[in-house]
Amino acid sequence: MTLMSISGRQKLSVFNQNQEILAENLLTKT
Repeated sequence: MTLMSISGRQKLSVFNQNQEILAENLLTKT
């Protein structure tokens, strides 16, 4: 349970970082 929750948090943090990078790329393109 604990290991799964930790890995889930890591995936969420990585996903959030990717979303922020994509948003920045879109803003710089326009």
